Amino acid sequence: MALSSAGAASKIALMAVGATALLALSACQVGGTGAYSGGAPAPAAGSEIAQPAAAGGQAPAAGGSGGGTSRCTAADLSVEITYQSAVAPAQTASWLLTASNTSSRSCAVNGYPSFGLEDASGSLWSDSRTQYVRHPGAPMKIILKPGRTAFAGVKWAVCGSGDLVGGLVMTPPGDTKHVKVTVNTDSDSERLKLFRVCSHSVTAGSLQPATQGVVFAS
Repeated sequence: MALSSAGAASKIALMAVGATALLALSACQVGGTGAYSGGAPAPAAGSEIAQPAAAGGQAPAAGGSGGGTSRCTAADLSVEITYQSAVAPAQTASWLLTASNTSSRSCAVNGYPSFGLEDASGSLWSDSRTQYVRHPGAPMKIILKPGRTAFAGVKWAVCGSGDLVGGLVMTPPGDTKHVKVTVNTDSDSERLKLFRVCSHSVTAGSLQPATQGVVFAS
């Protein structure tokens, strides 16, 4: 997909992969203690858990969905990332993620957002990975009434000669289906720099009920 639009603070909805290519997480080792099987990743402070994006698993969720309220699914949410901090080659692009409940029911999120990166043709890169970091703290149960929003920090390394991302999708905690992501930046030229990635890896903090402290400093 071409990364272009007109005007300041422009928004683009990046193409999602086909309906049959579900973004999720496969099993992996967590700190050498055993295979991850869809439960809550619980890294020590400052540590990270790497999960590949692959069909057939679940995005990481922490415990239950909360007080009898069913979890938010991809169909319930509208997802955006908004650029937060300056970037230069080989540095970090830092973003604020907002996940808003656009359904008519209350639902709960508890965990981390999971991301998949696409090439220009809309195909998911098979080595897409999300690094989950307990930032600004552990995940918590967040009940999203219709119209309410949860927040998380997102970042990735940017390289002038890196691969150009053609699309971005997000899987909510505990789900196997994804949401296409809308991207907010100030200009087309800025966007082109921000989507030249050094690797096919995104770092995500835990979903939180407010914006305070969630954005990564770059």
